[in-house]
Amino acid sequence: MKAAPPPDLSKLAAGLSVDFTFDDSATPTKAGQWRRANEGRPTIARQLGRDVATWTTRIRSAKVQLRDARRLDRAVEALDRLPDPGEYIHIVTGQEFRGFDLLPAMLRLAKAKRFDGLTLTTLGFSRDNLADLAGMIQAGQIPPAKLRILASDFFRRADKEIWQHGADQARRLGYGFRSTRNHTKLILAAIGGRFYAVESSANLRSCANLEQFTMTQSRQLYDFHAGWIGTVWPTAEP
Repeated sequence: MKAAPPPDLSKLAAGLSVDFTFDDSATPTKAGQWRRANEGRPTIARQLGRDVATWTTRIRSAKVQLRDARRLDRAVEALDRLPDPGEYIHIVTGQEFRGFDLLPAMLRLAKAKRFDGLTLTTLGFSRDNLADLAGMIQAGQIPPAKLRILASDFFRRADKEIWQHGADQARRLGYGFRSTRNHTKLILAAIGGRFYAVESSANLRSCANLEQFTMTQSRQLYDFHAGWIGTVWPTAEP
């Protein structure tokens, strides 16, 4: 059966003035030149010209799976299959966990060769994340034109060298890469006509803290998150 095409992001947020084009032609700043402080960056609402920037959706789940992965070496071992339509899988882990590890796991469980579309939001990332990401792009598993990453201004200031390495890689490989006042951690993955959303406490890089993530197969939730990210994206900085 022919896979459904990825959604037309320009139609996801009806009633909003949204630019969903991934135009990253702006020249990136050189290392050390980006000095924006939090007080210099307006709130998301002010950047969008609104009094309040809040997005809400309500979804009834068809089935729920609860999994405690604290005793497993790797959290992805608790993910033995991808969720069915409308199903929510909740996993808690206390081991070393990288949100990035879910990407190859999702492709493996879907028995798919590549993502049809991929959006990642994170506070921060590591050099290992960037190397693995480049490897997946070069292997054809992630089409760079269908990838965008929204990170945080805080990380951009705190880890300037890693940020610049990421910006240089994004420019070289051709994917969207920006920062704003972001603290969300999301994976939006379109694979073979199915749409998955992962909502997590974990960043892409590893962390030994207790972390949780929820994965669901839901076009509605996928579109919801893609909609608000698309609204914020033009105000974020490359």
